[in-house]
Amino acid sequence: MVNNPLIANARYKNETWPVRISNISEIEYEIYGHGTSYQVFIFPRACGVLVAITNWNRCGYIPYRDIIHPEDVADYLDMGGSIDTRTISAGLSEIMRNYILLSPVVENYNRQRRTLIEKIQCAQV
Repeated sequence: MVNNPLIANARYKNETWPVRISNISEIEYEIYGHGTSYQVFIFPRACGVLVAITNWNRCGYIPYRDIIHPEDVADYLDMGGSIDTRTISAGLSEIMRNYILLSPVVENYNRQRRTLIEKIQCAQV
């Protein structure tokens, strides 16, 4: 099942290129840009997402954000290369905004977190 791909733009210095993001399954995506394809699996966790780029043998934990910066990709996924990090960060940002941050997992986490905070505040009174 491949949904209609999302399109984002990545930029480095004076060059801009399109990045196509295809949702393959509930946790699998393909990010394609600048002639390279990245097979990405995303697993939502309590405070972020576990991102695995299987065809590059990279995996890392990225905090929930609606914008993933190239520096995040370089640090959390141990990737170098300005073109690669910018392509992946553009793709991950679109995925986070359009799929992950709207998912029931995140909504459930936020609901549980609010409940826990309320219990702690009531216990302190």
